[in-house]
Amino acid sequence: MRGLEIMNRAFALLAVIAIASAAQPAGAQPLRQRLEDTRTLAARKQWSEAEAEARETVRRFPESRDAQLTLAQVVLWRGRYTEARTLFARLVARNAEDIEARLGAAQAAYWSGDYREALREFRAILRRRPDHPDARRAVGEILSAARPGYSAGAGGISDDQPYRSMFGGVTAYAFSDPLTKWQLGAGTTRLRTDRLSADVREITASGETVLPRAAIHVQGALRWMRFPDERSELLPLVSIGRRFGRSRAAVAWQRRELLRARTALHSHPFADVLSIRWSHDHPGAPQFSAGAERLRYFDGNHGTSADAYGLFPVGRIALGASAAWRDTREPRFRPDTGEYDPYWTPHDLREARLIAAASARRGNVTLDLHLDGGVARDRVLYLFAESPSFQRTFHPWRASLAVTAPLSPRGTLSLSAERSSTVFYTANEIRASLAGRF
Repeated sequence: MRGLEIMNRAFALLAVIAIASAAQPAGAQPLRQRLEDTRTLAARKQWSEAEAEARETVRRFPESRDAQLTLAQVVLWRGRYTEARTLFARLVARNAEDIEARLGAAQAAYWSGDYREALREFRAILRRRPDHPDARRAVGEILSAARPGYSAGAGGISDDQPYRSMFGGVTAYAFSDPLTKWQLGAGTTRLRTDRLSADVREITASGETVLPRAAIHVQGALRWMRFPDERSELLPLVSIGRRFGRSRAAVAWQRRELLRARTALHSHPFADVLSIRWSHDHPGAPQFSAGAERLRYFDGNHGTSADAYGLFPVGRIALGASAAWRDTREPRFRPDTGEYDPYWTPHDLREARLIAAASARRGNVTLDLHLDGGVARDRVLYLFAESPSFQRTFHPWRASLAVTAPLSPRGTLSLSAERSSTVFYTANEIRASLAGRF
């Protein structure tokens, strides 16, 4: 009897195991194995294989939250942030308390540059899990990057017209959200020739914001300026740009002052400039830029320009070339004085330059060196129609050195010096600025 009882209990245990096995969801073990395989492939950075495995797992187990979460994470790791945000959002919609899905959505927004949305998502996590380390760290980083700040600078220009310029100014800025920045600044410039001097004052207010989902950057500014002849002008700027991967296209309209000629001290020269530019700029990769401008001067004159450059990394330096063309409808060159009055009017200017640039870091100090030079040709048209015109060839060049060093955790000092030579003037320029956060 004792042996029969033992056998009955054994059969009962086997029956329980069989019933439990029948109740277990079909394919549960393969699901766990597939998820482990996906994570192994991702750890090896075999992204294509990991994504293919994750998608197949979701196809086989469409109701599995873990399968969908793993797919969303792989898409995030591959850098497809918009798609990852959509996948994580579906999981959050199913369960608002899914912390892992919320964290994935927040990281996708953060890594894509949408700090506004990322801050909301990370704070939503902290409301549910106040001690969540990743969320707390990310919120701190975003708020730190959006601290208000300042910049103050001064400098001077001396050229062979002769013409001297000494300037200084301060700017303060603040953020109304992590992607919307407001600035207010004021400055003054002292202009001096061999016979005359004048002061120029300005006040600037500006704002800019980013629309991350549309990859659009919008900027607007308004400057009030008192010109050397005591006339006041408002100088607006409106710019809109959009990113396309690593490239950026931008259109801008602005009113630009023209105070680089000594004859400007008797007037208030400015130009309304409509510009378009396409650029490709990524650290460690080739850089390209091309653009064009249409200028309408304050005295009714018109001008057009176009330029392009390419810069290619070669070891620790970058080498490249640039080309430019500029033209003006009416000349402002006076044959009696041999100078432009009151602004430079290039006519059929064609220019090509070679470029070399290098950057080095020594401890906390960064040094940037830039050299360019080439050949140019233009035609001189005189202000008076009866004067003959002539063509000339010259060799423009520029050399500059900039040094940047932190003075404290919240302040950075920048110093730069430049010497440039064109057919219009040869000039030396120095600048110093201090920038930091409050």
